[in-house]
Amino acid sequence: MKISKKSQYGLRAMIHLAQKDGSFCSLKEISEKELIPFNYLEKICSQMEKGGLLKSRKGVYGGYTLAKKHEDITVGELFRCLGERMLLVDCIDGICAQKKHCKSINAWEKIQKSLEKTINSITLISLIK
Repeated sequence: MKISKKSQYGLRAMIHLAQKDGSFCSLKEISEKELIPFNYLEKICSQMEKGGLLKSRKGVYGGYTLAKKHEDITVGELFRCLGERMLLVDCIDGICAQKKHCKSINAWEKIQKSLEKTINSITLISLIK
């Protein structure tokens, strides 16, 4: 499993906004400070806004801010919003002909649950403290 650039950039943008403590921040600032290509960041932020993680405001003092408190946003929620597929192996999703006889499925399921528990426990506030 490899985390996509989209999710990596999305997390960096969210951390940047979490540090702004409710202030609106322009895409230009985020792009420059976090070294994220502007056009790609624009698409990512739009997707996060549609997913309820960000809110936007137009105008001179506009930009983006978090739609929820930074202690309520988890890395798992962000990854799901951006369409990150967090499966370690396909057989967990039931796509394996050997699943009924597989001796390793229990290991994969335990590792998968541990991964999900971890990413769902990491909040933005824990990353900025």
